[in-house]
Amino acid sequence: MTPQIPNYEIKRVLGEGGMAVVYLAEHNLLHNQVAIKVLNEEFVRNKNIRARFLTEARSMARMSHPQIIKVTDLIDDGDTVAFVMEYIEGETLKDYLDKKGKLTTEEIGGLLEQMLWALEYAHEQGLVHRDIKPSNFMVNPKGRLKLLDFGIAKQTNTASAEYTITGTNQRMGTAMYMSPEQIHETRSVTPRSDIYSLGVVLWQMVTGKKPYSTETLSAFQLQTKIVNEPLPLTNSVWDEIIRRATEKEVEKRFRDAKEFKDALKGAEKSNAQESTRIEDKTVLESKGSFQITSSLTQGSAATTKKNNTIGFIIGMVLILGLGYLIWNGNSGTKNIIKENESIGSSIKIGNQIWQAENLNVDRFRNGDPIPEVISAEEWVAAGKRGEPAWCYYNNDPVNGKIYGKLYNWYAVNDLRGLAPEGWHIPTDEEWTILIDYLGGWQVAGGKMKSVGTAYWNSPNRGATNKSGFSALPGGYRDEEARRFFNVRYNVFFWSASERGNSSAWNRHMDNDYRYVKKFHFYGYFKQNGFSVRCLKD
Repeated sequence: MTPQIPNYEIKRVLGEGGMAVVYLAEHNLLHNQVAIKVLNEEFVRNKNIRARFLTEARSMARMSHPQIIKVTDLIDDGDTVAFVMEYIEGETLKDYLDKKGKLTTEEIGGLLEQMLWALEYAHEQGLVHRDIKPSNFMVNPKGRLKLLDFGIAKQTNTASAEYTITGTNQRMGTAMYMSPEQIHETRSVTPRSDIYSLGVVLWQMVTGKKPYSTETLSAFQLQTKIVNEPLPLTNSVWDEIIRRATEKEVEKRFRDAKEFKDALKGAEKSNAQESTRIEDKTVLESKGSFQITSSLTQGSAATTKKNNTIGFIIGMVLILGLGYLIWNGNSGTKNIIKENESIGSSIKIGNQIWQAENLNVDRFRNGDPIPEVISAEEWVAAGKRGEPAWCYYNNDPVNGKIYGKLYNWYAVNDLRGLAPEGWHIPTDEEWTILIDYLGGWQVAGGKMKSVGTAYWNSPNRGATNKSGFSALPGGYRDEEARRFFNVRYNVFFWSASERGNSSAWNRHMDNDYRYVKKFHFYGYFKQNGFSVRCLKD
C-alpha cells in the first residue's frame, strides 16, 4: 500500500530494504523531486527500531557535506514514520560495478577521494557508519558520489543521548564488508572499522569482483576468512593501500580518513617519481624550460658552427634587445615578456604563449558586461539557465587582485568572447600540448605552480615554476554545495572543450601534488566557478 505523506505526492518505489522502503516523491507546492524513506508498518510499533530509524534521520539532518545525502524533513506521526532526503539521479556504486566490472585507475582515484571526504566528515561528527559497501554509495551521471544510509551508524560521543541506541552488542553491518572487530563484538567498533570496509570496497573496484563468495562459503567460513586471511593481491598500484586499510589488527590500519587520503596522494607521487627523475634530467636540460631560451642557445651554437659573422651580429643584437626588455620591462624576471596591459604578463612555453596570470576581466571582448553573481541562489540559477557569471572567491575583491576572477563555463563559451583580442581560452588539446611539453601530467603541475607558501598552503610539493606559468591556488565555487572551496590548496582552470551536456574539461593542481590532471569526477560541472588562463592566438 502506498503511504500518504503530507505535502508530497508519491511517484514510485526507488528501493526496498529490510525495514524501510524508499520512494520518489514530489513536493505539492515546490514541485521538486525528493526521496522519502518510510519505515515499514510492521516496525512502527517496535520502540527500538523506531528509535533507531529516527536517530538515523536526525544524524543525517545534522550533516552538511557535498558527499553525504542531505535529510531535509522528518515525519513522526502515529503510523507514519519517514524522512525526506535529496533525490539523486543515478545508480548505486554496486549497480555501477555490476555493470562495468573493474574500474580504471583514474576512476578509482576520483571515487575513492570522494568516499574519503564523506568518511572524514562523518567521523568528525562522531559517527561510525558501520555499513560501508558499494550499495551505500550513490553515483550520479556527472560522477559525483554521495554516501547514504546511516541506519546502523554508531555514535562515538558517549555523552550523546543517542549513544545507547546505536551502541548495542548486536552485530551490525554487511558480512562481506565487515571488519574483524565487527565480527567479534560491536563495542570495539571505531572509525577504523569504516576504513577497513572501504579497503574492501577499493579491492572490489580494482578487481571488478566481490571479495568473497556467499554462494560457496557458509557464514562461519566467511567470518573465519575475514578474521584470519588477508585479501588476495590485485597486482596493481593499489595493493599497498589495500593492505594498510584492511590490516586485521586495528592499530596497524590507517589512523583515520586523512591518513588514508595522504596514502592515496603518496601512491600517485610514487608512480610519478621515476618519470620525474628522467624527465627532470632530460626534458628541461635538453629542450630548455622555454623555447625562447632554447632557440637563443641553438642560434648561438649555429653561429659558432658556421662561424657566420652576420649571424653573430644578429644574435648579439637579439641578446642585447632581450636584455633591455628584461631590465626595463620586467624588473629582472627574465622569462616573462610584457604583451599588453589588458592581459598582463605572458610566457612562451614550447610553441605556445600563455597568460602568466589569471584572467580578471568583467566584460566580454565586444564590451558587454559579464554579470557578477554574489548570492549562492543566483549563482545556481545562472548555471541552470546556462548564463555567464563571474565572482571573486568568497565574493572578496581582495582575492580578485591575487587570484583573478572565477567564471562559470558559460562565460568561457560565450560567443562574445571572454578572452581579450588576440587571445583565446585553451582547448583540452592545447592544455595537453603544454603538459606533454613539460613532461606529462605526473610532473608538469610542479613546474607550473608558483613556488613557496606565500600563496600555496604547505607543503606545495614539487613546486619549481620552471615553466614560468606561475599557477596560483584560487580555489573554486561549487555549483551544487553553493559554497567556495580550497583557496590556497587547489586551482582549477577551464578549457574551452565540452565533456558532455553538463560538463567541460579542465586542469587541476593541488598543494599536495606535483601533477596537473583532468578532474573527471568532481568539480568539472559547467556551473562551477573556476579560474581562467588565456592562450595567444
